[in-house]
Amino acid sequence: VSFLRNQVVTFPRNRWSVCAEIRWSISANSPDLPTEPIVIYGDREKIEIILFNLISNAIKYTPNGGRVTVLLDDQEAVVVLKVADDGPGIPEDISGRIFDKFYRAANQGKRGGFGIGLYLAQQFSRRHHGDLSFQTSIGEGTTFFLQLQKGTVHFKGVPINKEVTQISPLLDELKEDGQPHASPMATDQTGFKKEPILSDKKTILVVDDDDEIRKYIRSILESSYTVFEADNGQTGLTKANEKLPDLIICDVMMPGLNGIELCSMIKNDQRLSYIPMILLTASSSPESKIKGLESGADDYIQKPFEKDVLLARIANLLQTRENLQHYFFNTVTLKSANVAISEEYRQFMEKCIDIVERHIMDEDFSIKVLAAEIGMSHSNLYRKVKSLSGHTINSFIRYIRLRKAAELLIQSDMNVNEVAYQTGFSSIKYFRTQFCKLFGANPSDFLKQKRPVFKKKFNVID
Repeated sequence: VSFLRNQVVTFPRNRWSVCAEIRWSISANSPDLPTEPIVIYGDREKIEIILFNLISNAIKYTPNGGRVTVLLDDQEAVVVLKVADDGPGIPEDISGRIFDKFYRAANQGKRGGFGIGLYLAQQFSRRHHGDLSFQTSIGEGTTFFLQLQKGTVHFKGVPINKEVTQISPLLDELKEDGQPHASPMATDQTGFKKEPILSDKKTILVVDDDDEIRKYIRSILESSYTVFEADNGQTGLTKANEKLPDLIICDVMMPGLNGIELCSMIKNDQRLSYIPMILLTASSSPESKIKGLESGADDYIQKPFEKDVLLARIANLLQTRENLQHYFFNTVTLKSANVAISEEYRQFMEKCIDIVERHIMDEDFSIKVLAAEIGMSHSNLYRKVKSLSGHTINSFIRYIRLRKAAELLIQSDMNVNEVAYQTGFSSIKYFRTQFCKLFGANPSDFLKQKRPVFKKKFNVID
């Protein structure tokens, strides 16, 4: 009962001011109210989404002075949740389509259609081995029936956690939606404070068996960079795996694992291949330089070298990488990507966005599918994604999903949980957390600030 009551009090007054009252009640086989809790096992968040959509639609279509009733009917083997309104009812010609995804009736006027909400509600009820149905009468109203089974027998092979979560992230999110803020957010009209996804001070690993050379290079770099050292190739490989530096400077001629071998190993390691490498050598022969570049080195500097030459080469490689990552960040946060990058990377980014968005609700979409559609091996895809974004492929895909979510929050009339589902997030809590990390605001606040600006700018009429 308290769970059901929470669903009703979630709605701010300005969402249901058209109704005279919202009533909720409980019925049971016994003439007395049950003394023990009525227990239903399921995904609380999904059931909340079902109820929220049913109650939201009931409120939307209830006229001034009308009534919405929420009834919990406790039966022997099932529980039936009923949400009834005394609105206009659902016309017969559209009643068979209201559970279709994105179906919107043409004659629903300013109140809009049913959108993705009822589609979601039906999908989630089926996942619980339940049933969602309705009865309607023109001019008298509509009642939706959500039937859920008691016990756990129908969840064969599914681990059951019998601990009851008292705090609902989804209800917190929905309570915030439509509520006035106590104080204005400390943001401007178009931007939010974001958690940075780019690091500030870059790290450089110096690998050289000559102590004096390492000390000299450290003295040049340490005022601007965080410097790690290794006195041989094997130690260098270990530290590269531990520290994941932004750049590696490596001597070619070393005992044991030499610089060219180390470079080749790093460039063939999926986890490290994106790291730019500068090889240092005392040899001036073209063959030596060619061999170094063939191993995957990004630059090649001959000893002895000028301090300013080394600094310029380092800055150039890091700036190129930073430009790529800023381009990626601006693109996923819907900002103007006015950063100079190669056409190759620009087309790669656009193609990745297109592929992810085409598969955005595909449960079988994976890194393997992305690699196949873009025509690259898994290792080459990893290297390119890491260079472009600074993130793993999974994180890269998640950022593209969040980018689409932001677009929908701004440009569509979906609510937050509809957008989350539409962009492939099954958990509202996880969606809120990741969205806030990227955009610096929870989805509700983002929607309330950005959507009115978009509608005003493009003269969108509700």
